[in-house]
Amino acid sequence: MKRVVFLSIIAAGLAFSAGTRIGFVDMKRIASGYYDLRDAKRELNSRVREWEAKRDSIRASLDSLENAFYKQLPMMTADEILRKQEEISLKRKEYNEYIRKIWGENGELEKYTKRLVDPYAERVKEVIAKIAAEMGYSAILDKSDEKILFVKAEDDLTQVVLDELNKGTVATAFGRKKTLAVVPFKELNADAHSAGLGGKIQSAIYNGFKGSSRFDVKDIKEINRAVQGQGIKSYENMSYNIAMNVAQAVSADYFVFGAVKLTGEQITLNVYLYRTSDGKKIVEQSSTFRNDDLEIATKCGELSHILTLKFKD
Repeated sequence: MKRVVFLSIIAAGLAFSAGTRIGFVDMKRIASGYYDLRDAKRELNSRVREWEAKRDSIRASLDSLENAFYKQLPMMTADEILRKQEEISLKRKEYNEYIRKIWGENGELEKYTKRLVDPYAERVKEVIAKIAAEMGYSAILDKSDEKILFVKAEDDLTQVVLDELNKGTVATAFGRKKTLAVVPFKELNADAHSAGLGGKIQSAIYNGFKGSSRFDVKDIKEINRAVQGQGIKSYENMSYNIAMNVAQAVSADYFVFGAVKLTGEQITLNVYLYRTSDGKKIVEQSSTFRNDDLEIATKCGELSHILTLKFKD
């Protein structure tokens, strides 16, 4: 069997040698050196930690109920036993449903990964294919694969790929990050105002941009002080002009502003990224989702990364 495998490898090598140019990339290095992909993974890991914390909290409540039940069981009446068992059953159901919702098939983890990380992974493939075509390579192999024993320096395209992927990234192109202000969102109706969505969305979008390789995000407290300085006491009165004034007041290169509406339990959100110097809209994105704290954090985190991905100014 080993002899067959060895002969197959030789045959493959001979096939490649017939006028075929092979290049190599280190995918592990690309995964850690591609700034946008690295940021997306950091955001994904942060979201997973939040999900795990909530899971552990539900589990702790379930354990506490069960422990208390078994301690008190000898002193309980039949009716009390039934009520406690039902309470435990409901908590166990909550725990199992949460596990399925986050980690189950087509769960939040799978969907969040597809939305957040997959676009960057596809970009890696596109850049590798582009460079291979431009440089005349017929095949590109992953040199981080332990089966590859030797690579010529001139055929290692890892840095070429990274340079292309990170081209235009503010941190590498200009030597510093661009400053970004995330202002409170305009509350379009009374329900949105009652739910405090202007500030909730601002905070969630702000958290989504924190740690970005492209933007240095202005402190949210500084932003809100500047908003108050504009005489704004209700986010129903927020406007593009107010947002622009705030961005100028805190010397931000760009600002994020938008509007939010609440209909029943559904949030409709429009998010815009503007350049402060001339007020030009650079990127826009919309989304609808449930009025739930976890859903707000998840969707706004996604929107922050989509805005970053589309940012080409």
